[in-house]
Amino acid sequence: MFLNELAYQCNITLHQSDILNFLKEEKYDLAVVDGFNPCSFLAMEKLGVPYIAFFPGIFMNAGRVGIAGPLSYVPIFNSHLTDRMDFLGRLKNTFMYLGSYVVEKQMDALFEKVIDEHFPVGSRPSIADLHKKAELWIYNIDFSIEFPRPLLPNVQYIGGLLAGPAEPVTQVSIMSIFLYSGRSSV
Repeated sequence: MFLNELAYQCNITLHQSDILNFLKEEKYDLAVVDGFNPCSFLAMEKLGVPYIAFFPGIFMNAGRVGIAGPLSYVPIFNSHLTDRMDFLGRLKNTFMYLGSYVVEKQMDALFEKVIDEHFPVGSRPSIADLHKKAELWIYNIDFSIEFPRPLLPNVQYIGGLLAGPAEPVTQVSIMSIFLYSGRSSV
């Protein structure tokens, strides 16, 4: 339902020809777009502006970006597997991959109507192609908490970008940590 709403809003956005014409006249050199919302890519394609995609979390879309994800040691998102898989783990990872591929195609289908309506027949982009068209992918994750995987030169980790400044640890916080960890003495 959420992606249906995004597709509906995207259709409305791309119908705003006065705003799109104004943005086109500005002749932007580069845009930074939300890598989660497919409409960001469609809007940039409509404007003809190259873009950098920012993804706010983990590698849910790695295959879309062109990043290899060997199923033998790169667990699929939400599979609850680690990079140390036995045969059954790899089998589960393969089935999870196939399931995620089907879901991905269903999500793309939600935007097909929008693409058909706003792009001419000879130059209709696919969401998958637009993902690969990004000049740079920025992921707000830290390499120290992500499983090892091969990366492309146009993929960068910038973990902690949206993290707030650290606050000083109080004595009460320290006591809470010790009590929570099962220690009774400080």
